[in-house]
Amino acid sequence: MEDPSFALVRLPGDPLDQIHCFTGPEIIHATSIKDLSHFNDKTEFLFSPWNQTDTIFKLDDFKGAFNLGEAFTWIEASHKRKINKENTSFDFFAKSIDKAKSEIQNSQFEKVVLAREKWIDIDLDLTELGTIFYSLCKAHPNAFVYLCSSGNWGTWMGASPETLINYDQGAVTTMSLAGTLFSQDEQWSPKENQEQKVTSHFIEQCLNWNETDEVQIRELSQGQLRHLMSVYTKSWNVNDLPNLFLSLSPTPAVCGNPRQKALEFIGSAEGFNRDLYAGFIGLRKQDKLITNVNLRCAEIGTNGVRLVAGCGINKDSNSEREWEESALKMRVIEEYLS
Repeated sequence: MEDPSFALVRLPGDPLDQIHCFTGPEIIHATSIKDLSHFNDKTEFLFSPWNQTDTIFKLDDFKGAFNLGEAFTWIEASHKRKINKENTSFDFFAKSIDKAKSEIQNSQFEKVVLAREKWIDIDLDLTELGTIFYSLCKAHPNAFVYLCSSGNWGTWMGASPETLINYDQGAVTTMSLAGTLFSQDEQWSPKENQEQKVTSHFIEQCLNWNETDEVQIRELSQGQLRHLMSVYTKSWNVNDLPNLFLSLSPTPAVCGNPRQKALEFIGSAEGFNRDLYAGFIGLRKQDKLITNVNLRCAEIGTNGVRLVAGCGINKDSNSEREWEESALKMRVIEEYLS
């Protein structure tokens, strides 16, 4: 008998004794994005692969919210895939960035997000996965922290700082999270401000933003990383939620702008499949929906761990700096792999 799929979720701001536990089997609907406007009494874990917003996988057997020890009693096994032992080389990454900058100069797009992967030779058992999950929950209290074992996608975990769409009491909240610095000493440059501007403008168009709406602009920190963050909240008809997801995802923060041109470039330039990276993860219960972009994540395979992270590329990008930025993003999980 096939082992069931499962997910453990610690929602942003929740204490460590509030781990939501779900088990499978996975429910797959190719058109289930339309179902997001139909709330019921169930509590469900949702996830969607990269660039497949119209396809949502669901785990709706909700076991409850437990402390970590109790939550792990529900897990019998994990689904793991064999991972290709690939590392994106710096030379390959730098050449892709140079090509992207050339396309930007030729007005093909104004921004594109390029990701890379890193393979770690390590075998993690269930106890070690639990320890890493707990460490992520403790270190990143305001992130969406999850561990998901999927019969379709293998085992993934992450601590995402980026809200995609939250819905509560007739209003949606989303964020623009694009510019990145590495230390408290650095100052925001035109490069980071331009990255943020592209994503913010895109979100404002999707929300029909106007001058009377108020946006909250501040910084978000995660480990050594500092991000520019603009938070948008607006009244929204629940029946229009699916269309908002289709409009927003993938955002310029993980894709680029214009979207289709950026998607085509990513497909030809990255050299690997993103799978669940930069898709979205979420939880729906009663009349509330919480979703995050699946960032700061890793796939745990039968033969090692695959880390994935990306950077926004524009005309002012520097290959060495983008490589360092992606390395720091990978460190969110890598620092707990021993």
